Amino acid sequence: MPLIPLAMAGALLAPGMVYRALGLLAFGAGFAGLYFTFSRGGLLSAMVGLGLVPLLMAARGLMSRKALVALVTAGLVMLAASVPVFYYYFTTRPGFYDLRLKHMRYGLQILAKNPIVGVGANNFNVSLSKYDYGGVFAAMPIHNHYLRLAIETGLVGLVLYLSFFAWIAVLAYRSMWSNDALLTAMAIGLCSGIVGSTVHWFDDLFYGPAVSTQWWTLCGLVLVIHQHATRSPASPGEQQPVRAAAAVAGGLSTCSPSS
Repeated sequence: MPLIPLAMAGALLAPGMVYRALGLLAFGAGFAGLYFTFSRGGLLSAMVGLGLVPLLMAARGLMSRKALVALVTAGLVMLAASVPVFYYYFTTRPGFYDLRLKHMRYGLQILAKNPIVGVGANNFNVSLSKYDYGGVFAAMPIHNHYLRLAIETGLVGLVLYLSFFAWIAVLAYRSMWSNDALLTAMAIGLCSGIVGSTVHWFDDLFYGPAVSTQWWTLCGLVLVIHQHATRSPASPGEQQPVRAAAAVAGGLSTCSPSS
């Protein structure tokens, strides 16, 4: 999901038609993926992330207040017109809502037994054997990333985990003030995507190897962008998309295990 706001920012802000076309293509592919996977949490998360993109653009001075108001108004009108579609989309398969509410209720009960340090990393399934929850977790693991982390690592671990990603989001926000157009577009997209994804964490798990790899790669990308945005900023008005892309690619290769 964090890639969808990044693609939108690239389509709107990246210098050159090639970069913008690639961003638009990635944006369309991402939304098609949301539709075909029927991810309600992913859709809400994407809407939050996409809504942050124009707000950050306006904060950065890349969009006038009048244009922002017009865009927000148009978005609200489109959202109101889409209410029947969203109603059908979110009310299909109501059993999943009931199951997630049970996950939250029973998950909070498990957390209350070990609130400080938790039951141990990856010990959620082991801890279930001590209690009887009517087979609620037999069909699927708890679908709430916050609760899963809190149960396994305690509130201390959850706070530390969230603090790290808050720091990454702040670095992305600071990086968007770079005078390099490509770095600015990537920073705005990554900041919006990371913040928007925190909504999805209420509705799903993010323990899979593919998802974890994506998240840590994006965190590394933010660090590299911030390093180059603060080390040698371009002069006002100067656009250096090729040099910025080379810098980001070089930074990631330097951080790779093979180096």
